[in-house]
Amino acid sequence: MSTAAAAAMPDLTGCTVDGRFRLTRMLGSGTYGVVYEAIDTHASSAGAPATRAIKITRKADRKKHELAAARREIALHGLVSNHPNVVTVHDAYEDDNYFYLVMDFCTGGDLFEPICRQVYVGNDALVRRAFLSLIDAVEACHSLRIYHRDLKPENILVSDDRSQVFLADFGLATNQPIVQEFYCGTAAYMSPECIGHLSGFRPYYTAFSDIWSLGVILVNMISGRNPWEKATLTDPCFVQYVENPDFLFDALAISEGVNDILRHIFLLNPLARLSLQQLRLAILRLDTFFRQEDELSVVESYARAPAPQEQQQQRAAPAAAPSRPVTACRPSNVVSPQPHCDAHASRPPSPHSPTVQRPPGLSSLPSLGGEGRSTGSQSTVGSSGSGASSQEDSMVVTPENSAVGVVVRSNLNEEEEEAQEEARRIAGADSHRIRLEDTKVPVAEFLFPRLDMNVRHDHDHS
Repeated sequence: MSTAAAAAMPDLTGCTVDGRFRLTRMLGSGTYGVVYEAIDTHASSAGAPATRAIKITRKADRKKHELAAARREIALHGLVSNHPNVVTVHDAYEDDNYFYLVMDFCTGGDLFEPICRQVYVGNDALVRRAFLSLIDAVEACHSLRIYHRDLKPENILVSDDRSQVFLADFGLATNQPIVQEFYCGTAAYMSPECIGHLSGFRPYYTAFSDIWSLGVILVNMISGRNPWEKATLTDPCFVQYVENPDFLFDALAISEGVNDILRHIFLLNPLARLSLQQLRLAILRLDTFFRQEDELSVVESYARAPAPQEQQQQRAAPAAAPSRPVTACRPSNVVSPQPHCDAHASRPPSPHSPTVQRPPGLSSLPSLGGEGRSTGSQSTVGSSGSGASSQEDSMVVTPENSAVGVVVRSNLNEEEEEAQEEARRIAGADSHRIRLEDTKVPVAEFLFPRLDMNVRHDHDHS
């Protein structure tokens, strides 16, 4: 959790906001905003819940486009706020110093915590219900042309029994289906095209990028691990996955059905990924998310075997403190005693090696173990610049050289087919000649009738 906002803003605990919300304690802090638990002193005994969560975002030292982004977050969140799996927004306003966003208070906390405590591991029914509710939330957003762009456990709240989730934090959300902003989000959850190296920094479709993030979250819930630190050719685990799409099946105790789903999400060609509707159906049809005991015993016997000499020599050194959100976790004994983000896994041994390759095991993947969340885990706002490394320049994925075929989906509606056709046109165009503004849908005037967006001057909490 970033503490930048908490350090730059006064502690407002004990203050009363809008003459009715008494701030009782700080729940979390980001780059520009702080979230407080608050008591609604105007709530009737038989009426709405008395407890709210209020996100307070500072205006000081913010550029004009950053202030516009804060207003966009409120508007987009409000548009989808009525969905049962999106955190409800009750009110929003601003004064001279801050933006205020009044939301439901979720007593279950965020998804990060139960993942770290492995609440979902081994519980098929719980994983299914929670993940389906997340798919429903994202699908509701996409149906309104709202693309989250920062899906991760820390931005997802959960019910007390952990069976339902509620999508939150629309700070990086956009209503643009195709963008040319890179490194927008959180590294471990970014799709390759969002990072930009493997796609030649071409415009990409934000909906497909959200689907990639859902795949990473599914791995988190089932295993308590991240599949890789970052989807680039500098990441050892991602390299192993590119070379062997069954890498996660070899490394984790996931079922063949889950492995098949992940293989159809983690495709370098975004147009070939599962749609949300297909993903939902696949989750419903799964018998189990986890490897059966007899299968698991075989994997564990491999994992206990000594690693090949060549793999030992190629093993990467442990990384420094992680810089992503779910790398470090409060319980130190969740998965691994070492909260290293960089994978220790090597590339598969040479084909000339006489040693039989073994599955790398859980110790190969970035863990979620450790004390506290990473101090560098805050989301990053994308830039339109490019800076691909020479290694990754040599493997730019385009529709022409991609080894993954485009899946023809018969269940797409006319609007989705048009969007995919537009994405294909952009992906195949010269990125230096394309005019991005030609690919954008008109920005609608956001209608948020429940909220008073006029500047208020009747209270000052500076």
